[in-house]
Amino acid sequence: MFFRRRLVEKDEMLFNPDWRVSGDGEWMVRMLQRGTRMGTLGAFTSVFTVTGQNLGASASATEETRRLAQNAPPAVLRLRRLIILHHRLRRWLGGMYSQTPFCYQIFTKESPDKRKRFEVLNPRFRPRTTRLAPP
Repeated sequence: MFFRRRLVEKDEMLFNPDWRVSGDGEWMVRMLQRGTRMGTLGAFTSVFTVTGQNLGASASATEETRRLAQNAPPAVLRLRRLIILHHRLRRWLGGMYSQTPFCYQIFTKESPDKRKRFEVLNPRFRPRTTRLAPP
């Protein structure tokens, strides 16, 4: 997510530290409530890895997600499926589900001092998940 500096400096739209896991979601809800204009870039700008120890997969994440949903206006809860369908349709029309092949570089456990290059020849909008062996 990228945003203009004035949202923080002038408008004082700061992240709420009470939300440890879902802080970006809570912040986005406030942005939407105040009518902040938003857009999409249409290209990948970062990499997210699933390690099995991601904060978003924790019990506290489940609790915060539930708490965030409880704070939603009743109309949003009633229209939730329609809102999700609208969101996905806009993404599809914007070409977000048909990414062209790309490559990226990240540091790995095997290569902590030098980025390792990965090529994605058949991008998908849903991540592949790999079951990790127990420690």
